[in-house]
Amino acid sequence: MTIDQALLILFVFLGVIAILVLSIIGLSIYHHGESNRQKRARDLFYARYYDGVPTKLPLFIRHFFDAFLDIETQIKLDPSIRSRVIADLIHRPFTRKQLRYLNHPSRSIRKVAISYVAALKTEKSINKLRATLYIEPDPAVRFLLVYALIDELNSRDIAFILATLESSGPQFINWIATLFKNRYYKIKPLLLPYFDDSRPEVIDLLLNIATYVYDPRLGEYCFNLLEKEEYRHLDQTALEALVLQHPVMLRDVKYLHHQNPLVRKFALRATSSKVDEEMVTFLIDELGSDEFDNERINSLSHIIFDDKSLLLKILTLYPSVKRSAQQKGIAKVLSHHIDYLIVRMRQDEFQYIGTIIDQMLEMHIVEDLIDFMNQNSDERIIARLMPHLKKHASNDPYVLDQLSIYLHEDILRQLGLLKKPSPQSTREKAPVDRGKRRWIIRWIIVSILFLPLLTLAVGINEMLASSLPVTTYIITMNQAVVVYFMTANGIYLVLLLISLWGARTSDRLWHIKKAPLLFEHDLLPRISIIAPAYNEQLSIVESVTSLLNLKYPQYEVIVVNDGSKDHTIDVLIKHFQLERKHPFFMMPLATKPLRGVYVNPKIPNLIVIDKENGGKADALNMGINAAKGGYVCGIDADSLLEEKALLKLMSVTLDNSEPHIALGGNIVPVNGSIVDRGKIEKSGLGKQPLVRFQTLEYLRAFTSGRIGWSSLKSLLIISGAFGIFKRDDLISTGGYLTMMGRFKKDTVGEDMELVVRLTYQALQDKKPYRVKYVHYASCYTELPADLKSLLKQRNRWQRGLLDILSYHRRILLNPRYKQPAMIGFPYFFVFEMMGPFIETIGYLALLVGLILGILNVPLVILLFTVTVAFGLVISLFSLFIAERKNTFYSIKEMFILILFCCLENFGFRQLMSVHRIKGTFASLKETGSWGAQNRQGFQKTTTK
Repeated sequence: MTIDQALLILFVFLGVIAILVLSIIGLSIYHHGESNRQKRARDLFYARYYDGVPTKLPLFIRHFFDAFLDIETQIKLDPSIRSRVIADLIHRPFTRKQLRYLNHPSRSIRKVAISYVAALKTEKSINKLRATLYIEPDPAVRFLLVYALIDELNSRDIAFILATLESSGPQFINWIATLFKNRYYKIKPLLLPYFDDSRPEVIDLLLNIATYVYDPRLGEYCFNLLEKEEYRHLDQTALEALVLQHPVMLRDVKYLHHQNPLVRKFALRATSSKVDEEMVTFLIDELGSDEFDNERINSLSHIIFDDKSLLLKILTLYPSVKRSAQQKGIAKVLSHHIDYLIVRMRQDEFQYIGTIIDQMLEMHIVEDLIDFMNQNSDERIIARLMPHLKKHASNDPYVLDQLSIYLHEDILRQLGLLKKPSPQSTREKAPVDRGKRRWIIRWIIVSILFLPLLTLAVGINEMLASSLPVTTYIITMNQAVVVYFMTANGIYLVLLLISLWGARTSDRLWHIKKAPLLFEHDLLPRISIIAPAYNEQLSIVESVTSLLNLKYPQYEVIVVNDGSKDHTIDVLIKHFQLERKHPFFMMPLATKPLRGVYVNPKIPNLIVIDKENGGKADALNMGINAAKGGYVCGIDADSLLEEKALLKLMSVTLDNSEPHIALGGNIVPVNGSIVDRGKIEKSGLGKQPLVRFQTLEYLRAFTSGRIGWSSLKSLLIISGAFGIFKRDDLISTGGYLTMMGRFKKDTVGEDMELVVRLTYQALQDKKPYRVKYVHYASCYTELPADLKSLLKQRNRWQRGLLDILSYHRRILLNPRYKQPAMIGFPYFFVFEMMGPFIETIGYLALLVGLILGILNVPLVILLFTVTVAFGLVISLFSLFIAERKNTFYSIKEMFILILFCCLENFGFRQLMSVHRIKGTFASLKETGSWGAQNRQGFQKTTTK
């Protein structure tokens, strides 16, 4: 290649760089102008229709239409005003185009068109939507059409919708059931003819509705199904509906003593709806008669919660019961009302309360008693409880530990006990996986020899013919380096082009999802947010406060303190005024021992769990055990979610009818942002060079790269800082990998491993699935600000990658596992595992060539082009995609990032490659350690 040809290639790249720089600057200016145009459109709307100002409609009618849609979701427009608005819009070219786009080949464009046409609510628009409904092949688009027509449906529409249930899948059935149940009494006349329909999908739909709606006809429908043998598989769904909506009918003696154990179980649950002495007596009499005592005790607890006066009834029944199960059941129910018991203990007729307290201690129900004693100041009460505590402390190691750890020191002195610290368990080490070590060693050797041997194979003839074979070898190796970097960056460029298309589609779909749809009751599933915390005392309050203030219909926050050595648990207890309670959940996933569960009745959606240290994955498994939501969201406790992050992330489940087994959000560095009480007031760029270099990496890897992988159905990583998974899938596949779990294995790459395992299982079972990355749902996390913490983090990432590639190596290039095996896994294998070795050897070859002066000018120009210029194109393109619809950074900060796009090629990227090699060798003696990172904590002022 001549110098002119090499320079031409370089200038082409420099031209692309210039275009990207100008485009990024233009984006910042566009965002500012777009914001002003949206504001002017709203102002014009109010001026024209409320103030009577004779204004012209804007040239870009879309902004005006969008302003109308937004305003109508916030206030109810007067019919006369609405008619004027529609009259102004109906004949506009933009509106006519949306009517045509209802039949567009692109699903996303059809969905956008539906949102605009549905807002018109004219006879023509309704007829057009109805006609489109009858020809729409995609279930997700069809759902939006049904939503748009929900108030206009007729019997023919209902017949068509029900006919499409079989081919549309369970998700579509759930969506339609949600729309119907929320408007049941309006739509009921249209559904009544189908109460005798035998199609399974129609039965599923009606049972789904029956679970949420009270209607005697639906209750009768459920009872009829119970009597039919051919619908036995639907018993549980029918019984759930009856418990929730028709408990009076289900608690009949016929069902309480039914021969089917499942019916008896649900009938006992229904008894909690009858709050009186008769039901209390019945439930206590039945304790110990079969295996459903937990159901009876739960019903008794609910009854007492609804009517505290019945506590006296339960207490007076205690002396008359004979069975041990009855006595223990009463003790369990009364353990939640320890203050009532202690007050009654003073009265002579209730001397047997001491026996009840003994039984509570025997069953290890000690949390409420300890909490009561710590808050009590009456020495007489303490004196009466002392004999019971001393007796059990001397005979039961568990009670002794609980008292020694959680009772105040002044009470412990009276008991003659010493204060103990919280227990710390030893982290088990996984046995050395010799197969893994051999596999990694083999591929380390291949990675080291790949470039030298490839060079030898390609240039052997030239070297034999040359008088300077070593020189020829080094030149040929540098030529191979050019090919490698061109290939790697070329693949990433293609990925970014796919990402650009994917980002446009995703942005378009989010834009049309207005609050009425997203907050449609029960349309989006309940979520349990799990935040594992280890030594997070500096930022834990701000993080939890942020989580408690998210905009999402139904969610709970579960903070799992993983045996922190600092004051994380104490900070949480003090700030949120938490009380320690007896555990209320089952443990389908094995974890390190539980220390305590803390709640505050005034914050019902917050649960704090304290457990012995077992690592992040173990803490997440504990949270999954406690979760009540259908989906669980794992985030890092040092992270902050933007207010609508959860809503944005879960909204994509409406885009496709396939079940989403995993969803991941965008990770944004919080360094440089202004944080106040757990809320991002203003995002910004960190001040430290190390943080700025990492910011570019996050833009490439998260904001841009994963959009492409998601579009290719090859996404294998959901960041542990912000990911959502279906709880049932997690439990059925064994949860996160830990030494305590089913697979007896730890990993530091728990986020990637879980996605790979869930994907593997779905493909193995031949079930439809989706793994989705959502770039506009942002989670802010603190990046390492010092080199030591950064290198420790990257070491952990590389070890995790090697562990997962080794553990799931059977997937690699196995066509049975489709895109993940044929696209995702090979990329990670070649460019993430082998890549650091190839790049480092390539840089050494370049350095040797330059020192010896044996590289010709065209080759040096090409090397500069494919490493620096092409890398700069990738970074700038990533920045462009990231800033398309978001404004994380100011224009000044954008210029700084552009500068760092250049600087990162001279030292930082090489350092990361070398340290990834170090991480690869460290994986040979893998410990499974989670590790810790130095935190500055969130401040009102800018985080550096």
